[in-house]
Amino acid sequence: MKRTTRRTEMGQYIILDPLNARSVSVSSMRIKPTTLLNDKNEVVKLIYDKSLILEKGSQVVLGKEPFKISYIEDADPNFILHASKLTKASYFLMPAIGESRDYFIWSRQFVNCFIYVEDERYLDHGYDKPCVYLLYRFSKSTQYSKFEKKIQYHDNFIKMYDVDPFHVMYVLKIPESLYSEYDLFIKGKYSKFHIKYKEQVLAFHKASKSSDLYGILHKTRKFRENLENKLTGVIEKKSDIIKISPNVELHDPPIMENEMYLNNFKIKKTMMRNVEFE
Repeated sequence: MKRTTRRTEMGQYIILDPLNARSVSVSSMRIKPTTLLNDKNEVVKLIYDKSLILEKGSQVVLGKEPFKISYIEDADPNFILHASKLTKASYFLMPAIGESRDYFIWSRQFVNCFIYVEDERYLDHGYDKPCVYLLYRFSKSTQYSKFEKKIQYHDNFIKMYDVDPFHVMYVLKIPESLYSEYDLFIKGKYSKFHIKYKEQVLAFHKASKSSDLYGILHKTRKFRENLENKLTGVIEKKSDIIKISPNVELHDPPIMENEMYLNNFKIKKTMMRNVEFE
């Protein structure tokens, strides 16, 4: 994908700039889009003019490559188009297969980590134990070619699939020694991970003791108080202050649908005309 500029009918310029394989920034110096929200107050459509409409589920072309919009983030003053929300598995389960973000070219071609796939064809890999599905944006770069050769020799590698003309899925098994961590992840019991696995997760993401990830894994008082303040918001009475028990987890458990690779993530060969770039 390449940085792409679109000129509206009124002569204003919209810039679409890839941040990585899963996110694209949308910005303009002089024009703000009309936004359409759903009942959850989430942005589902950006309307710049009749020739440029960006909406959830549609595709845009950057350079000569299409990008499928899964959701739109309001990152005032810009907007960010996402291929899919990073799963909880990306943070808490992907480290189970070892290595680091650098090994998995997280900031470049990595898109997401899933624990299940909607299309049953990708489940036919001869392995019925816990595994992860790593989605990547295909690239002809030397770095990606080296990664693809390297991952096929990974001790936990099972199989790879081309899910559409622009993405590849790599299936890797969870080590048997970490099955208990997998079960704790499914239940959302992040603080119950073994101390060595907590260290492995933090090292994988290069997360410091001041990070949210550390606060979640260790249920720190500072993170709990910050979370209480966020949930409380603006209040007038002290009795309205939200308090979180030190005994509960400080992060929501995973929801299966959000941890699953869905068929609607796939890029279609036919572009939607209202968002096609010249």
